Amino acid sequence: MIRIVKPGGYILNCMREEFLESVPEYKDRLVPLFEDLERQRKLERIEWTIYPNHFVGVDGIRMIFKVL
Repeated sequence: MIRIVKPGGYILNCMREEFLESVPEYKDRLVPLFEDLERQRKLERIEWTIYPNHFVGVDGIRMIFKVL
């Protein structure tokens, strides 16, 4: 997504919070990837919020990043 979004643009990802632990492709990989991209100054974290009822009683997570 970083290659597609122009600098100054935003990337928004919303999903079930539980997916960070239950999906093998995300578990122990997604959060470190975002942190690494922040360290490399490719992304700036704008928001990382857990919110209720993303899907019928299941919490969601909203991740917003600005492309640098």
